[in-house]
Amino acid sequence: MKKIPALLFILFCTTLLSAQDNRRTVAVVPAQGYGIPQNIRDGVTEGLLEGVVNSGQFRAVARGADFQRALGEMDFQQGGAVADDQLIEFGRALRADFVSFAVISRFGEGLYRITFRMVDVASGEIPQGLAGSETVTTGALGVLQATDNIAQRLFGGRGGGVRPDQPSEGLSGFLLQAQAYSRERRFREGRAAALRALEVNPNEGKAHFLIAMMYAQSARDCGGHDPVSQRAVYWVVVDRLIRARSLSPNLPQVNEYIATFTQHFPSGDDLFFQGIQEGSTWRVGCWIQENTIVRRRP
Repeated sequence: MKKIPALLFILFCTTLLSAQDNRRTVAVVPAQGYGIPQNIRDGVTEGLLEGVVNSGQFRAVARGADFQRALGEMDFQQGGAVADDQLIEFGRALRADFVSFAVISRFGEGLYRITFRMVDVASGEIPQGLAGSETVTTGALGVLQATDNIAQRLFGGRGGGVRPDQPSEGLSGFLLQAQAYSRERRFREGRAAALRALEVNPNEGKAHFLIAMMYAQSARDCGGHDPVSQRAVYWVVVDRLIRARSLSPNLPQVNEYIATFTQHFPSGDDLFFQGIQEGSTWRVGCWIQENTIVRRRP
């Protein structure tokens, strides 16, 4: 059976439920950004849509012909900016209660800024706290985490988001709980929640992806004192990303993450001077406690 992309699946579900759903509607404008790769922009858009769907208080406007027609009438400036009055007209054309909008800018190697806001279509105002920016210093890796923070702020700040200690059930609940723990750097609990998601569905690649991100954030704390043990964490990061890709090939930027973290492997000289054989087994300690295979940087 052909796999349905996550973004299309989310939109299908929101369309199916809209006829009997009284929640307030949000029109999510596709993320903009001059010179920003399409997969990164799509990842931000998908993250915001997931935030709407998972909020429990909003539903996303379906992206049919009316949506595309209204989007085509918007006048995006260089860099992707757009005036609030255009966002309001866009929302009115779709009979939406709110319009969310994000612009991604890059200002250095691995440095991004996501500027966001949500406009109340009826009042023409931006509700307090629903505008701001997130600065990313970890390249494409951090974009997903920043988008999750933004979605929580825009759509989960009214109590609809998942808190780390909130009881969760089912695949989506465990994944959201894992993300919530990760935001608070409670990585043991976050991994436990992701593993519970895998108990529900062993083929859920996003669970492995979330674990990989937690490992990556622990690299500095879990590294040793020599050049090999300092970088050994990245072996298990890539291990988890490869498993995520094999199960969920449509995960945003997974190939880019694999390429990025592979460059953090120890060099051949590091292995040689430490007397470590490439291809041997290595145990990553700290809270991670996983076996992996020794590899050198390509």
